Amino acid sequence: MTMTVDSVNATGYVIPNAFTDGKTWSEDLMVNGTYVEGTEVKGTVVSEAKMDCTTAGTESVKVAAGTFDTVKITCHSNQVATVTLTVGGSTGPITTIQDSTQWYAQGVEWSKR
Repeated sequence: MTMTVDSVNATGYVIPNAFTDGKTWSEDLMVNGTYVEGTEVKGTVVSEAKMDCTTAGTESVKVAAGTFDTVKITCHSNQVATVTLTVGGSTGPITTIQDSTQWYAQGVEWSKR
């Protein structure tokens, strides 16, 4: 089986220019697609995800490339996907909740995650 993405709608995917302590921002993503087996469509998927991020201060991070002064970002993501398959005709939501932490160093992009 493969999934073909039919449409994507994303808003808020802009990391702030300045990371002040406690700054928050949100990102929203909706994906509509179809599951295909061979040449036959077997089902659909609608996935909605929302991620809320917060600047959580600065930290010195040591990685293989060196030690960097970084900004620590914490994010909470909640994704609900509704999958409908024609095999058995079942429909069901799948919910995924994930917390993540990322560190950014100026001029380096992601330093650690």
